[in-house]
Amino acid sequence: MHPLIEKAIAGGQDSNEEYLKLVVEMTGGDYKPNQYGIYAELARMEMNSRGMDRGQLVEENFRASIQKIYDRIDCFDFVLPGFIYLMSKYSDSKWMAEDLKNEAKTMILGCKYWIDEGGPEKSPCYFTENHQMLFHSNEYIAGQLYKDEIFTNNGRTGKWHMEHARPFILRWLEWRFKFGFCEWLSNNYYHEDMLSISLLAVLAEDEEIRTKAKMIIDLIFFDMALNSYKGIFGSSHGRSYCHNIFNGRDGSFVLRSLFLGIGDEKLALSPAAVQLAIYGYEAAKPIVSCANDSRTYENIQVMSMNVEEGAALGVDPKDFKNLTYFWGLGSNNHRLVVDNTLAVKANPGYYLLERAKSIKEHYDLCEAADIPYDADGDYTSRPKADLYTYKTKDYMLSCVQDHKKGTYGFQQHVWQANLGGKTVVFSNHPATDDYRGRPNKWAGNRIMPKTVQYKNVCISMYNTNVAMVPTYTYHTHAYIPQEFLDKIIEKDGWVFGKKDDGYIAIRPISGYTSWIDANPALNPFLGLKKEDEDGKAVKIKEYEYLATGRSNVWICEMGSKSENGSFGAFIDGFKDAEITGDVYGISYKSPSRGIMTTGWSKPLTVKDEEIRTDYHMRYDNPWCKCKRAALKLEISDGEIGLELDFANAEQKTSD
Repeated sequence: MHPLIEKAIAGGQDSNEEYLKLVVEMTGGDYKPNQYGIYAELARMEMNSRGMDRGQLVEENFRASIQKIYDRIDCFDFVLPGFIYLMSKYSDSKWMAEDLKNEAKTMILGCKYWIDEGGPEKSPCYFTENHQMLFHSNEYIAGQLYKDEIFTNNGRTGKWHMEHARPFILRWLEWRFKFGFCEWLSNNYYHEDMLSISLLAVLAEDEEIRTKAKMIIDLIFFDMALNSYKGIFGSSHGRSYCHNIFNGRDGSFVLRSLFLGIGDEKLALSPAAVQLAIYGYEAAKPIVSCANDSRTYENIQVMSMNVEEGAALGVDPKDFKNLTYFWGLGSNNHRLVVDNTLAVKANPGYYLLERAKSIKEHYDLCEAADIPYDADGDYTSRPKADLYTYKTKDYMLSCVQDHKKGTYGFQQHVWQANLGGKTVVFSNHPATDDYRGRPNKWAGNRIMPKTVQYKNVCISMYNTNVAMVPTYTYHTHAYIPQEFLDKIIEKDGWVFGKKDDGYIAIRPISGYTSWIDANPALNPFLGLKKEDEDGKAVKIKEYEYLATGRSNVWICEMGSKSENGSFGAFIDGFKDAEITGDVYGISYKSPSRGIMTTGWSKPLTVKDEEIRTDYHMRYDNPWCKCKRAALKLEISDGEIGLELDFANAEQKTSD
C-alpha cells in the first residue's frame, strides 16, 4: 500500500482528499505545464471549495491544456473532460478569473464532438473503444452544461447534443457490461475509459446513465483486482506500450493504488483519479478484498467477440447502429462491417475512410476473381479474447489463449509472467528495432504466436511466414530483466530466475541463443539512472534474450519456495524436463504438471486430458461466475456481495 494512503487511513483522514492535496503540491513550483495541467487545477479548485486555500487557478496549466483542444489533434478528447468538469462544478468560483471562465465556455461551445460534425481538425481518432466514449461523454455533459445554447461547430443546441450522445453512451456501457473490453485489460486505455465514465458517474443528471456508468467503473476495478500482482497490472493486454509493460507506472497505476490499496509506486497526476477523488469514490469491499487476496486461484474471462458471432449475441454487424462496437474491436474493415464504415460522414480524406476504401476494393477484386481472402485481415482487429490468469502469493502468469495465431499483430501483449515490481518476463516476435511503433520491438508482435497456458506453465509457439516479414526478424526473443532478479542461472538450455520467494524457468526449444547488450534507449522505462555521481554511464544488465530461427517455441514454467522448496531444488526439478517435437507438435515433460502436449493446430493436453482454451464465461473465478452477454452479475468475497443489475440500472450490496 502506498505510504500516503496508509498514513491517511491511520490518521482517520480521507485518502482521496490527501491525494488531491498531493496533486496540487506536485504541480506547483518548478512543475512544467503540459496538456494535462487542467486536472491539477481541478484538484486546486476542489481544495478551495472545501475551504483549503490553494490559490488562484494557474493560467499556465489552463493554457497548456486548452491549446491541445484548439489544435483539434489526436487525443484532444483526453483533455476536454477537465474543462467540462471545471465549468460544471466551479464556474462560480472566485478562484478563477472571469476571462478564463469565458474562454473555457467559448471553447466548449465551439468544440467538435463527433466524427460526422464537420469542421476543421488534424485527424483525431474517434473510432477506437476509448476514444468513442470520451467523445460521447464529453458531448453529453457539455450539452447538459449548456442545454439552451448553440454549439457553434454544428449550430445545434446543448439539448440536441445530449439527445445525440445518449444512445451511443447507453449502447457502449451495455456492450462493456455484457462483453467486456475489446482493448482487454489494457494497462493504458483502462485509464482513458475511466476518465470518460467517471465524467458521467459524477456529473450526469440522468440517473440511468449515472448508475450504469458506476457499474462499469466497478467492473474495470474488478478486472484490475483480478489481474494484478503486487500492484502491477501484469496480465495479457489488448493494447499496450513498452513503458506501461516494463516499469510498473502504467496509465492506471494511481487508480489501483488509491482505490484498491495495491502498489507502492510514487503517485503522479492521474486525470481519472482526480475526477474520482473529487467525487469521493470508494471501491466496493468485495473488489478491494479480491485485489488484496493472496490465495492461489485461476481467473477466466472472455472479452470482445468474433464479428461472425455478433448477430447471435445481439450485436449484428450489418446493423448500422452497432457499427461503433466493431470499430471498438478494430474490425472497422471486416467484410461484414466495411460498408457501414464507408457510410459514415467524415471530413474528406479522413484516414479511417481512406483505409476502408482500399480494403473494400481488395474484397471486391478477390470476389470478382473468385480468390479466397481474409474477411478480417486488418492487423488492428482484436476479436474474441479467451483470457487466463493463474495467481499465487509468489507469482502470477497470464495469457490470451490461442489468439489470432499467424496473423499480423498490433498492440496485443500476449502473455506475461510476474514476480513483483519491475520483474516481468515475456516473449514476443519483434516487429521493429525501436520502442515506440505499433507494434515495435517489445510491445505487440509482428506475427502473432499461438500461446496456451495451464496453471503455472505457458507455451508460446511462433511460426513466422517468411513472406510476411523482413529477413532480420527471423528470430524471437524474451524480456528477462536481470537488473531486477535476485538470482539468475543458465543451465541445460534454461534460464532460471528468482525474485523473493518466486521462481521462473524459461527457454526456447531451438535456435542459437544469446544475451543482447542492453539498449540505453530502454533505460527510462526501467527507471534506472543513466549516469552515476561522477557522470559516468551506468551499465545496465542485459534484458534481451534472443533465439534465432523463423519457427520456435518458448516454454515458461513458474514455481516458488512454498511449492518447490529452495531455488536449487526448483532448478534440479528440470533435469528430466524432456522436450520433443517442434511448433507443429510438441511434448513437454513439466516438473510440476507432467506430460503436456500441443501444437500449431493441436489442442493443449495435460496428462492426456484435453484442456479447454476457448471459453464461454464472462467471468469464472472465486468471486464471480457469469456467462457472456448476461445483464446481471454478483461479485462476492464470501461476506459481502455486490449485485449489478444492468437491465434495471440497480446497484446494491448484500450480506
